[in-house]
Amino acid sequence: MSRLNFFKYGMIALMFSNLILIAALIMGRPDGRGPKEHGPHWGPPGGEVDRPKEIVVQKLKMDEGQTKKFQVLIDHHREAMRKSSKKIFELRKEYYSSVVAADQTKIKSLDSLIAVENIKIENIHQIHFNDIKGILNDEQLSSYNAFLKEVPDIFFPIQRGPRK
Repeated sequence: MSRLNFFKYGMIALMFSNLILIAALIMGRPDGRGPKEHGPHWGPPGGEVDRPKEIVVQKLKMDEGQTKKFQVLIDHHREAMRKSSKKIFELRKEYYSSVVAADQTKIKSLDSLIAVENIKIENIHQIHFNDIKGILNDEQLSSYNAFLKEVPDIFFPIQRGPRK
């Protein structure tokens, strides 16, 4: 086979593989959920509910008044999370600047501050779930206890396949 034919067939193969890749991106994912949206999919794959708020409202069978109160709790939770996340972001920027400067004392100090901020985030979550419990009636409390056992699966699902 001459060099010219080799390159010609190679180019045809590359163009064909690019067309297949473009078609796959346009058509969506093999699990049938269409093109991947930005952000995580909440809940079980292929489920009817894709957002945490709707999952909680559905699982706890909240009425309209409780749903409105729940939205206020969500807004407070998001604001608290935003503040903590911003603080961690700033600490991490300072941390990596210290790593470059090889300042071991500052690195250890920042390690501790980042850990404390992560603990605060877990406390924010705990307070949020206690606040949710506070808006429920007695009939919903048994559902709430069962729901708490599902929280890790709903909000922190196991990543399937390699991370990209």
